[in-house]
Parts: sequence; structure tokens; C-alpha cells
Amino acid sequence: MLATLNGIDDDTIIQALCELCSPIHYVRSSGQCQQATLPAVLHTLEFPRRQILVNTLLNSGCTGSCIDKDFVQQNGIRTRKTALPIPVYNANGSANANGSITEFVDIAMSIGDYWEQIALTVAKLGPSPLSK
Repeated sequence: MLATLNGIDDDTIIQALCELCSPIHYVRSSGQCQQATLPAVLHTLEFPRRQILVNTLLNSGCTGSCIDKDFVQQNGIRTRKTALPIPVYNANGSANANGSITEFVDIAMSIGDYWEQIALTVAKLGPSPLSK
């Protein structure tokens, strides 16, 4: 851990230490829960602002809100690096084959009249582009 911190700049060290105060990890669903999809609109925060239509997967069983890595790349959504990798585990406790989360996006999302600015971690999700 110290070797990792020694190799990064001061601002990233502060971010990493803040993240360590409340450790984060994600658990992916076994796919056996009641899932629902809901159409939403993603609004990029950087200029030029864009709107991207998306189907969100609700109650996916994932313990955090994620966006699919391929969807992010296909839509040119700007990402930021996490200070430290965030481990991802399967429902059975094993490490996810796609590895840790190392990026996230800051984006706004609207569903009908509801509007929220949200940080979504970037992960391989499969057929659904967004899991909340």
C-alpha cells in the first residue's frame, strides 16, 4: 500500500486516504433477484453537453451504481480514475473475472421529472448499460 501511495501525486493520495476511510467494494448479483428496467436520460456534464437515452436496470443485486464499460466507450463519456482500485466480488464471494473498478463517471440522470447528479463506477455489465 505504501509503495502505491509513494508513486502518486498529493491530491490523489488525499483522495485515496478519504476512500480508505469508508472502504468500498461491489458485489455482482447472481441474477436471481427481481429486476426491472426503466428508460432514463443521461446528461453529460462537460461541454458540449449531450443527452444519451439508456435503459437502467433497477434492483440488479449490485451493491453500487455502475455503468457498462463498453457503453461508456461507445458514447465517448469522459471517465476519471479512482484513487485506488475497487474490488468486485460475485454473489458467491469469489473475485469477479473482469477485475477491479478503476474508473468512474460524473453524470446527471433524469427519469421523467426526477433529476440526479450521480457518480457511476465503470464496470463490465453485459447486456444492460446501467445498473442502479
